[in-house]
Amino acid sequence: MNNNNFIGFSIGSLCVFVVAVLFVISFLISLYHPSFSTLSAILLGGFIGGFTNSVAIRMLFEKYWYLPGSGVLLKRRNEIILSLAETVETHIINTQTLEQKLHEAVQKVNTDNVKNSMNAIIEEFKDDLLEYLNKQETHKKIVTLMKQNLGLGGKIINATGIKDFDVLAHEILDNLDDRVENFKITDEMINTTINKFGTLEEFVFKPNNQFLVKHYKLDESLAFVLLNKLNIKKIVVERLSLYPPEKIRDIIEKNTKEHLSWLEVFGVILGIVFTTVFVLIQ
Repeated sequence: MNNNNFIGFSIGSLCVFVVAVLFVISFLISLYHPSFSTLSAILLGGFIGGFTNSVAIRMLFEKYWYLPGSGVLLKRRNEIILSLAETVETHIINTQTLEQKLHEAVQKVNTDNVKNSMNAIIEEFKDDLLEYLNKQETHKKIVTLMKQNLGLGGKIINATGIKDFDVLAHEILDNLDDRVENFKITDEMINTTINKFGTLEEFVFKPNNQFLVKHYKLDESLAFVLLNKLNIKKIVVERLSLYPPEKIRDIIEKNTKEHLSWLEVFGVILGIVFTTVFVLIQ
């Protein structure tokens, strides 16, 4: 977005331009027909009102060396970032809003969705795991681990031929291979988990979560713990701080341009109204 974007065409600029043209025409006519002087004065008031608002708005967004105090948005970048962050945290994204959205999302989840999703994930990684189990390296690692951990008893079993480590490693891997190949999340597994930890909604939102109590000594709900660790204001500040002042200005301009344009129109209308009242009083 270039620096002159806001100065480009808008309904406000058009309105100010039209009033200016009408004023010039009426002024020229009033030189020969004095009765047009009143209309000329009213149009001048409208032009001054709209033009003043246009200049004030442009002084917010652009720095002009000949206009003291212009370029407010460029000068006060840090204050604007902080204000935007506070607005986002207070009115747009806060703990309450996120908790409500999370609650709505959790309520839509059912056991079939969970089961199907988890089984899809398992299928995604199953081939890689089976490939790993069938590698010669894996077989050697298991043999090494058995030799290291079975101690004297293992050595006796291996030496006497009761059970060879290589054979035992193959049996273990074959068993694992079979289990991985046929493993799936079942309704019984999910029901067992629900009986132990509660439904997903209870697990996320119910206080005294067993997992948090056991591992972190916390009696709040999982949702409360997670959401309260989110510092929305800090996230917004850090994100916006990466932008140069011109980018912050452009973001504000993009979201307010239409409203500011109507302020120019409103300035023209007020100028015409006040000038008309003043002329009538005189």
